[in-house]
Amino acid sequence: MTFLYYKLIILFSVLLIQTKQLDSCSETDLQSLSDFKRGLTDPLNRLSSWTGDDCCSWQGITCNENKPARVVKIDLHNTAFYDNEDDDSWALGGDISPSLLHVNYLSHLDLSFNDFWGLPIPIFFGSFPRLRYLNLSSTGFEGNTPSHLGNLSTLYCLDLSYNGDLRIDDSRWIANLKSLEYLDLSYLTFSEKFATSMSKEVVSHKICKGFVIWNHYTCWR
Repeated sequence: MTFLYYKLIILFSVLLIQTKQLDSCSETDLQSLSDFKRGLTDPLNRLSSWTGDDCCSWQGITCNENKPARVVKIDLHNTAFYDNEDDDSWALGGDISPSLLHVNYLSHLDLSFNDFWGLPIPIFFGSFPRLRYLNLSSTGFEGNTPSHLGNLSTLYCLDLSYNGDLRIDDSRWIANLKSLEYLDLSYLTFSEKFATSMSKEVVSHKICKGFVIWNHYTCWR
């Protein structure tokens, strides 16, 4: 009887551990997010909850119901912008690790109102296989917008607004975004070539499924 009792205890413990592992986020996502966090600056420790093995419980992270759960949403927008607090103190900055690519169920990424001043938009942002929502508004990214963003065939929302040093030279990559419904390019820097090609794309409705905000111009379908 004693032997059977201990055997049942061991069996129950194993099942409990396995169930906990299934309910937690995948090891791949956990490692990827941990690497991502290490590259960031976080003056006010906004990511203090990013500890432990269950990344699905971390602030700003949403997972699906897979077993193990996979991260589908990363929302790290700077809420202080809306609360009229000291925006800069709350802003995340630093480097964005390409380890994010290993979060391969990711469909929603919001880094808006943070502080990545002087950095280019990472080229690897154009390689997320399931990304549908990308918000980089007021993040301080600069340089040329990578044409690789045109590879995001599932993207329906792209917001690059209020990055005055971010330049767009050509709209052809935008025309490749076949699922796009919302595009905000307010207060960016455009070349003359872009202005001409963008006008043609809007007129032909190649990219105007929903609406396009382009330096105060709004295109409705």
